[in-house]
Amino acid sequence: MPLPGNEEGRAGEDAAGYEEVSGGFGPGPDASLRTGSTWRAAEESETWQAGPESPGRGRPRRGWFLLSLLAAAIIGGLVGGTAFGYAFGLWGNAGVRPPVAVPQEGASGSQDRNPQPPPPVSSGEAVDFTAVFDYAAPSVVKVVKTAEAFNPWLGVVRQEGSGSGVVLDDRGHVITNYHVVQRAARLVIVLDDGTRVPAEVVSVDPSHDLALLRADLPGDKVRPAKLGDSDAIRVGEPVMAIGYPFGLPKTATTGTISGLHRDNLQAPNGRVIREVIQTDAAINPGNSGGALVNARGEVIGINTAILSNSGVGDSAGFIGIGFAVPINIVRREMDQLLAGGVIRHPWIGVAGLPVDAETAQLRGLAVDRGIQVIRVFPGSPAAEAGLQPARGQDGIPVGGDVILAVDGREVRDVPELSAYLDTKRVGDQVVLRINRAGRNLEVPVTLEPFPEQVSE
Repeated sequence: MPLPGNEEGRAGEDAAGYEEVSGGFGPGPDASLRTGSTWRAAEESETWQAGPESPGRGRPRRGWFLLSLLAAAIIGGLVGGTAFGYAFGLWGNAGVRPPVAVPQEGASGSQDRNPQPPPPVSSGEAVDFTAVFDYAAPSVVKVVKTAEAFNPWLGVVRQEGSGSGVVLDDRGHVITNYHVVQRAARLVIVLDDGTRVPAEVVSVDPSHDLALLRADLPGDKVRPAKLGDSDAIRVGEPVMAIGYPFGLPKTATTGTISGLHRDNLQAPNGRVIREVIQTDAAINPGNSGGALVNARGEVIGINTAILSNSGVGDSAGFIGIGFAVPINIVRREMDQLLAGGVIRHPWIGVAGLPVDAETAQLRGLAVDRGIQVIRVFPGSPAAEAGLQPARGQDGIPVGGDVILAVDGREVRDVPELSAYLDTKRVGDQVVLRINRAGRNLEVPVTLEPFPEQVSE
């Protein structure tokens, strides 16, 4: 399939949301956590911000209400003085931004062909991370992207960036992040001995920041990964992150699972990735797409993003909070990834805020639970169904519809609604129970694909 992000008419998009840094552009505050329609609140002075794919400078932003786009739309958070960005490394001309399927157990060509037994782990014993690395490292490769960017002084220039990837089978399938391959003109898999193998994109899932590549990898130089169960991991478990930070040779960092079920990681297209793994194992630019492995060397996540300082001066960088896409998402999407193309997820097309007793009174609502509709995106399923958004009054969203339930299931916040919609397919119809000025209504909505880019 064509490399993603090369669509006609998007030439000016690379510069949007980016700030110039030494050696290239890095995403600015609006690059990975766009907030769509937001509501200013004087009492809130902190927010999630997009951080650099490579070290860069971010701009401090004014305070915003926490905002979420329903059906896995844009979500913000409240974290002071931080920047949130992908761990993708890039380099090139100064001042220019360079730019899986997981086989089931026993399936042909699956990761279970790893002939080496996993490191033994006994309860209470220290983890032998050297054995973990020896077992898992042959499954991690470097992904090098060549892209074209426009420089006002030099015109169109070519630049390279690098990320990481995980070998899934003996057919040459490699899983990585979508943002690693986005807008690539050429992709190459680089092995530890310097072997370079051209790669092609099989499929992409922008909503989960995943991409499946294929390359003719030499079987004697790489080994399919053994995949773990990301639903079975627990906070406090030891983990290792393996990848190629800053373009360095293969690097391992260790830490623990710091948190689970995080719903604050935004995919490149603006959709929220649910159930994300948080770790304090160091993740840096270039680690994107690499493996987060457990004490048995099993891949439990695909390293994707970090939370860093605001990016001003020398404060940018890893501060002990990294995020990985759970490997079970890859497992669930195996058939779709292997089939090729772009995986589409359903959406409703609204932005919203959770409601409780305190906020209901402040916002003039008749109910004290559910999700207040803040914005209805033009042309979306919600717009076609006639949902009504709140109006701004002194910086506060007032009135509007409140979503109470979907198909009879009560929803308290966006992640709950998103979780339910993830069980549906594009074209399915759901029924929203809403409260409009004190009246409960049943509104049918036909789900459509989440757009490639949410309009601001």
